Amino acid sequence: MANLLESAPNPRRYAERVSAYSQRSPESFLHPGTNYRRLAQFLGLPYASEYAAASQHESQNEFPSVYLQWLDSSDPHSLCSFNGSSASILAELPDPETTPAKLVFLRGFQSPQWLNTLGFKYGIDPEFFRRHLGFLEGKDHFDLPGLPSSAGNILQLHVSTICTRDVAIGRYYIGQNRRKEQEAVRRYLRQLGSNGTCGDSIVRKLASINETTFVLEQTVHCCVERVNGGWTGMDQTKLFCARSVIWLDFGKSLEDSPPGPWGDSLTLDNMSNVACLPIIQHRRKAALQEDHHAMPYMSASRRSAQNTSLLATQYGSSLNRGLMGVDVMYALSDMIGFAAASEYQFLNLVRSQIQKEMKSFQSQMEISLANLMYLKALIDDHALQSTHTLAQIRSGGGPDWPRAPQEPLSEGTRRSLIADYEHLRENAQMLSAACSDGMDRITNSALIKESKKGILIQERLGRLTLLAFFFLPVSSTTSFFGMNFIEFGTGKLNIWLAFAVLIPAVLLSAMVCFWEDLARAVRRKRNIADRFLS
Repeated sequence: MANLLESAPNPRRYAERVSAYSQRSPESFLHPGTNYRRLAQFLGLPYASEYAAASQHESQNEFPSVYLQWLDSSDPHSLCSFNGSSASILAELPDPETTPAKLVFLRGFQSPQWLNTLGFKYGIDPEFFRRHLGFLEGKDHFDLPGLPSSAGNILQLHVSTICTRDVAIGRYYIGQNRRKEQEAVRRYLRQLGSNGTCGDSIVRKLASINETTFVLEQTVHCCVERVNGGWTGMDQTKLFCARSVIWLDFGKSLEDSPPGPWGDSLTLDNMSNVACLPIIQHRRKAALQEDHHAMPYMSASRRSAQNTSLLATQYGSSLNRGLMGVDVMYALSDMIGFAAASEYQFLNLVRSQIQKEMKSFQSQMEISLANLMYLKALIDDHALQSTHTLAQIRSGGGPDWPRAPQEPLSEGTRRSLIADYEHLRENAQMLSAACSDGMDRITNSALIKESKKGILIQERLGRLTLLAFFFLPVSSTTSFFGMNFIEFGTGKLNIWLAFAVLIPAVLLSAMVCFWEDLARAVRRKRNIADRFLS
């Protein structure tokens, strides 16, 4: 890509290259570019006349949406930021020749100006942008997720944030909310793609766990490009719950971003009744260390603030910066470990919910069964994501990722990440099996309950049949004789005649009703007599 853009006079050339590729039709090319058409349209927006108003609005956006961090071991604070209107400044910024290795953090949604500038400056594969902005695609080509070899320089991570509501939505309405979640998120993403500004947080998925708890899911994409023997690590993050009062690494607070379906519907998507749980990543003896990275504007935090928003400004604080500059997997280990910590919190939440369903399913079997089916689908999806991440960690990233051979710290970190993701995958598989077992148990309990109901109904029908055997001869006798008795003054027959007919009829009916019992009793007496005589 770098060679293709050597003669490019400005970032517009980057957009033109993508646009030209997107026009390759399947009728004329073995490798068509139809799956790039929506990205090409997006990258070409700055050069359309109708985009002037949006560009003017973006120029007023002061949110620092891009961070540049040079991995210089002599300067642990080599970090600079750019807002939505300063893409041209970065384009003209010279790179230090002595430190080619750097991390570029893109926080939340990005404007096409920024993508063209970054793509032009660093020769970034447009596939990286396409995957990150996959929600813009109007037509699904079903090519994502792709094969591991299709983009070896791109690492995808998933981060989950647990959120709670002050007002419960009601157990019976959870299913209704879940059916609407997917379409609601689609509408939100379409609105974000049309009206989003630099730094707007992006939420990929919403999952309702119970009456008061839901999970927001976001994606982290990491792309690595070599630069003059060094490398540039681009970390474009779309965290599902960056709801902080400060404007953070993964985007603005969701309160300052386009509204989505995760807000409290009772207050018109107001986030005031929603709280986000922090992602807890254990660090050895962290409680004994002094905090040198606290941000002063965090003091006025809201309940919806999320600690993931600090990754851009505090990233790599516990890593060896010299080793970060020569080993990509080690440089990204903090990000991968953070994603693993969020995944484990998600699995712990699901585990507690499964246990809750199994303790209370007797009273609401249908709801508990639906909940377990929903949780199993979520767990299986997360298990697949963990499997993909584990494969990339084991391979050490792409073939072009710089590594530090025979480096104990780097190898030890990679082995720890592999162990963590193997543990995550095994836990997800066990929880999926627990959901299956729970569904089987609920189904069997429902069958037993229905069988008991059937037995009870059968017993009641038996008693009704028994009554019929006695009332049938009485009804038949009274119907036959009617009121034609001398005693009633309406006939010539004596009433004793009715009883003379009724009694034998009742006895005959009883014999028919209890014939099997009488036959067994007779056989039993014969057997006793035979044993006595023998």
